Amino acid sequence: MLSHLLSRLKYKKHEWIHLDEEFPLHAKQRPEYANDIHGLELKEKNAHKLLEDFSAEQNSHMMLHIPSESYEEFREYRLEKVKKNVLHVMNVSTDTECENFIRTYSPVRFSFRFQHFLFFFETDVLGIFEKDSNIYLVEKPVIIHQEHRSHQRYRLWPEYKVYFNEMHVADISQKGISFHSSYNFKNENTIENAELIFPAVYCNSEEECYFEGNTITVPKTVIANCIKEKSGFRYGGYFASQWPDEAIKSMNDFFLAVRKRQREVDE
Repeated sequence: MLSHLLSRLKYKKHEWIHLDEEFPLHAKQRPEYANDIHGLELKEKNAHKLLEDFSAEQNSHMMLHIPSESYEEFREYRLEKVKKNVLHVMNVSTDTECENFIRTYSPVRFSFRFQHFLFFFETDVLGIFEKDSNIYLVEKPVIIHQEHRSHQRYRLWPEYKVYFNEMHVADISQKGISFHSSYNFKNENTIENAELIFPAVYCNSEEECYFEGNTITVPKTVIANCIKEKSGFRYGGYFASQWPDEAIKSMNDFFLAVRKRQREVDE
């Protein structure tokens, strides 16, 4: 009985951790991510404080990054608890591919959005903490990277109904785009000459039009990542070709109108 109990405990950094099932680190391979993590480094106490603050949010969802031949696929997890040396995370995705991935590879990459910033870290998934509740134990990262963005990203849907080849645009910047689709782009990770349709933007009272709406052609978009959703997919991509000057001006005019309207709302 005692030996059975000890087999379900893992000694990690002076802390006994109970596991329903351990994922042995020596049996894992290193995943091949296309890009390294860069950005402002948050270490130790600052990283711990960030994770604690994020876990207190109602929407404390993190994305597990799974590299594939076409693009990075994301699977959704939720940060449930931050302990001294480990994190309790729940798998809320709808398939089993992510569990196969964390059993096979280490360290794995997670990302999350908090207070308008995007954060990344890599760590080891130690095992299943509670099978019935789908809770996993993840080693608490020593370093978390805050992404550097050279261009502001605008969250659009549903307030601003922007379409990308008739697909709903979730957010956009001068460098990239995120959109929803029922189509699986698994075997074609580029979209060429897509129509990007901007709606008109009015002031709060709708007495003045800040932007009349326009349609521009995007020469080439490369899909970089994908999240499976209940109703289809959410893709993230970057713009890979030079745009005509008039298209760049039209997008910037739309962004300016959105900022002006947002200032009105904030006031």
